[in-house]
Amino acid sequence: LLPQNQPARINPGDSLLVGGLILRLELRFSPSKNPGEIELPGPADIFLNLSGGVACIGDIDSPEGPRLVETASGACAACLYQAGIEKQWMALAMPGSRILVNGLSVLEHQLQLHDDVTIGRYRYVFLKDAACLRPAKPPEALGLAAHGIALRAGGWAGIRPILNDVSVEIPAGQLTCIIGPSGSGKTTLVKILCGVLAPDVGELQINGRPFPFDEYRLQLDGRIGLAPQDDVVHGELTVSQTMQFSAALRLPANVEPAEKQGRIARILRDLDLYQHASKRVAELSGGQRKRVNVAIELLASPAILFLDEPTAGLDSDAERQLFVCLKRLARQGRTVVAVTHSLAVADEADCVILMHDAGNVDADQR
Repeated sequence: LLPQNQPARINPGDSLLVGGLILRLELRFSPSKNPGEIELPGPADIFLNLSGGVACIGDIDSPEGPRLVETASGACAACLYQAGIEKQWMALAMPGSRILVNGLSVLEHQLQLHDDVTIGRYRYVFLKDAACLRPAKPPEALGLAAHGIALRAGGWAGIRPILNDVSVEIPAGQLTCIIGPSGSGKTTLVKILCGVLAPDVGELQINGRPFPFDEYRLQLDGRIGLAPQDDVVHGELTVSQTMQFSAALRLPANVEPAEKQGRIARILRDLDLYQHASKRVAELSGGQRKRVNVAIELLASPAILFLDEPTAGLDSDAERQLFVCLKRLARQGRTVVAVTHSLAVADEADCVILMHDAGNVDADQR
C-alpha cells in the first residue's frame, strides 16, 4: 500500500493495483535519430566479461569497459549483463543512448545468436558461444565503368546508333542518377552495365579491372538488384507478408529465422516502412509502394542496386522522400543507380550522368 500524497519509488516491471485493475509499469525511451546518420561497423570486437558478467560500453571518457567515441562525452552508452539461471546476455540502453536490435529500438533485450546490434552509430553481430559483439560486415562496395561503348540497332552494321562512344563511371558506395529523355539510351546503357546486353564495342570494368563481356556478366552474378518501374508486389498482401514471402524465395534455406527477421526489420526501417508493415500494399501511397519494391531487392544484400524510373508517378514530396532513403542506402556502403527523367532529384545524387540523343553523355561527380 502506497502512502497517500507522498512520493514513492516505482521501478520498471512493478505491478500496481489501482481500483481493482492491475497495471504493470514499462519504461521506454528512444532518443531521436538523425535520418542522415551513417551507421558504421564497430571499431573492433567487444569481448564480454565472463567472470563478472557485466560489460559497460561507453565513450573515450567512460570510466570502464570498451570505448565508443561517438557516444555522449563521459557517458556509458550500453550495459551488457548476464541474467537468470542460464546466464543469458541482456543488452540495456543507458539514458541518452540508442540501441537497435535487428533494426528495432529497445530499452532492454535478451540477446540471441546472430542478433544485429547497433549501439549509437556502430553495428555488431552477437556471437553467443564466443561471448562477443563482432563488427557487422559492411556491404561490399562495387564500382562499374564503361569506356567507348557503342551499340547500333541491328548490330554493328546497323544504321541507327543507340549508344555512340559512351564512357561512364558508377562510383562505388555512392548514389548515381542517370537522367535523360526517352530514346536517349538510358535503359540500354543500364542493360549493358548489368551484364544483360553485350555492346558491339567497348570495355567494361568492375572496381577498375577490365573484363571481357562474358566474364563481366559472371562477375556480377548474384551481386546486382534491379527494382523495375512497374510494381511487382501483390496489393492484398501486407508489407510484412510481402517481405516474408520474398525472403522465403530469395534467401538461402540455411538462413536462421532470427537473422531473416532482423534483415527484414532493418530494411523496412532504412526505407521508412517499418511503421507501415501491417498495412496492405494497396493501402500504401505510390512512393511507399516504390520503396516496397526496393525493399524486396535489398533482401539478398546486393552490392549494387539499379532502379528503373523510381520517380514515375510520384509527386515532388514522394520523390524527395524516396531519394533520402536511397542516399541512406548508399551511405551504408551500397552502390545505388537510379534511372529517371526527373531533373528535380539531381541535387540529391553524388554523381549525375546526363544522356542526350544517341547516348551522348555529360557527367557531374560531386
